[in-house]
Amino acid sequence: MRKMNPSPISTDKPLTNPEDDKLGYNSFAQHIAQTVCNVPRSECFVLAIYGPWGSGKTTLLNFIQHYLGKEIEKSLIINFNPWWFSGRGDLLYQFFNQVSISFGKEEKFKAVAHWISKLAKETLPKPLSGVLGLIFEHLATEKSIHDIREEIWRYLTKLRSQVVIIIDDVDRLVPEEIRDLFMVIKAVADFPNTIYLLAFDEEAVAKALEKTGIPDGKKYLEKIVQVPLVLPLPEKTALQDYFFGQIKWVLGNEFLDEIYQEEIKDCISKFLKTMRDVKRLVNALKVTYPLVKGEVNPMDFIAIETLRIFSSTAYDVVRLNPVMFTGTSDTYTENRLEIDIKEVKEFHEKWLEKLPVTERDIVKNLLISIFPKLEIAFKGAGGYGSDAEWRRQSRICSEDIFPRYFRLALPKGDISNYEIRATLELAKDSKAFAQKLLQFCREYPPRISVFFERMKDYIQEIPEDRVYNILQTLFDIGDEILNVWHIRWWLIDEIILPLLRRLNSQKERFTVLKNLFSDGHSISIIIRTIVPLGREYGRYRANSPDIKPPEKCVISEEDLEKLEKITLERIKKASQDGSLLKAPSLGFILQYWQDLERNKIVKSWCSKVIKSDEGLVDFLVGFFDKDYERNEMAFKLSELKLFVNPSEIIDRCKNLLASPPEWLKNLRKVAIDAFVKRVELEE
Repeated sequence: MRKMNPSPISTDKPLTNPEDDKLGYNSFAQHIAQTVCNVPRSECFVLAIYGPWGSGKTTLLNFIQHYLGKEIEKSLIINFNPWWFSGRGDLLYQFFNQVSISFGKEEKFKAVAHWISKLAKETLPKPLSGVLGLIFEHLATEKSIHDIREEIWRYLTKLRSQVVIIIDDVDRLVPEEIRDLFMVIKAVADFPNTIYLLAFDEEAVAKALEKTGIPDGKKYLEKIVQVPLVLPLPEKTALQDYFFGQIKWVLGNEFLDEIYQEEIKDCISKFLKTMRDVKRLVNALKVTYPLVKGEVNPMDFIAIETLRIFSSTAYDVVRLNPVMFTGTSDTYTENRLEIDIKEVKEFHEKWLEKLPVTERDIVKNLLISIFPKLEIAFKGAGGYGSDAEWRRQSRICSEDIFPRYFRLALPKGDISNYEIRATLELAKDSKAFAQKLLQFCREYPPRISVFFERMKDYIQEIPEDRVYNILQTLFDIGDEILNVWHIRWWLIDEIILPLLRRLNSQKERFTVLKNLFSDGHSISIIIRTIVPLGREYGRYRANSPDIKPPEKCVISEEDLEKLEKITLERIKKASQDGSLLKAPSLGFILQYWQDLERNKIVKSWCSKVIKSDEGLVDFLVGFFDKDYERNEMAFKLSELKLFVNPSEIIDRCKNLLASPPEWLKNLRKVAIDAFVKRVELEE
């Protein structure tokens, strides 16, 4: 097997050892650890670290834990990351379960572990009521949770050992989960001698809380958090020094020391607000610069790559309008010079005005620092140098050299082979890989389909130790990917099955699939995987061309039947907790469910779902999908007819369109309108 060349791409992993600190978080971590040590041990205490995404909160938490381990004797430190369990419906159960497991590791906490385990069971999600509703219903009418809490209080008070529960990534949860987590910390898990150390983006969490009906998210947080601490942003010079230190080895001898570079460095540093920003730009340069090394000026290339990463609009304006950036105006007559500069200035003012206010001046100053023509236009002076000199220095401001800087530029929506390789390198960390795929989904136009098209060419080159991470990512966020309108669902089939065949045996593949089917969050991906596996044995389609000899199939027929049972359980669970209705390709899922059950249960579920107007509209959204023959979105009426009679719901839909409620907008409105028009075509 031909292996991919190793690439020095840095993952977004947080630091764990304070000795590696380069941004001044070490002393702050020591201060917080000391604060935790001095908290009175008789009560529950909540301390929160506020900071934007990518600012280093997780690194700070790691440093704090390092010092807590040295400072606090006879204590217990528990880590819980709620994002690992988000979207499953059992977040609070997992919270108490993880706490119980941690307590159970030490003999003196065994009794506490027993009672918290009982508390975990009380929070198991029930189909007919929300978790928090269930908890507070027990608190109000029964003694079970109250008695359990009393036992936990009694043991922890007696032990007088300090317990520190560290919860990271709170801001990654959905709004309802954020609210539930805070309510449980405040009302149920407020144990004595317990300190909660939380980390999240205050603005993001406050807005999420307000989406759940809480009037003022920040005031609500004030009631929960006794000590809020704002993560200090790293000094700009520290980030700048770290950044240029990282890329020196990439630039090698071409890292020149010229006067004009200091101005460029200062402009670039304004884009580098967090360590995550630094790593994004460093990773990009590690991939792109070696391809043009020796043909471009290093500092100019870093500047233009900075725009590509942090201001794609500005990057495209530069790339598509070389005449407005390159050269200067000193070759014209005096009269022509005045007119030319006026035109240049008007052009740039017009497009700069469309940038976000916070981005405008930073972009403008960076461009002035590398294009003398803009310096003349905006400052009325400068623009020193000649085109011959700029050519010798391989400067971007030279009309002849300019195209070299954009050899890697692709049509909008495309992905280069280099970016494919860099993305696959991220699969060493499934979290980083998932974030990159979701980024492809959020871009316009979405590049996720292009990524999967290109990824097929690299299946056999992917190191075996990354195969599981890629599969796990697809089963975790695959439904989010499929919800992008431009994604072709069969591309995922063409990725998953070849990846599975990279595994050595049918038994090994089944073991992997069993875990993915049981733990994955994406019900559509589960169905999209089980169907082609079954077709290899002639299931789900008569005279299937996919039938293979048993020994050539991905898994054995016996194991296929086991996966079908797991799949059916997942479908039924999704039908009860409401997630099935939101799944992409709903019609396809329902057809598979009906193939397995062969009874009226599917139609019965459909009837219940469409009783409410919102349920009806969301149901219709599940049949509004891309028609790839006509290359447009279309309503799949033939699929709908398998489960619901259109004539029984058409009048309701027309009434909703005639007097649309506030919630009927965006995709919901488009889908119901497409349904009505499709039915009218058949009348």
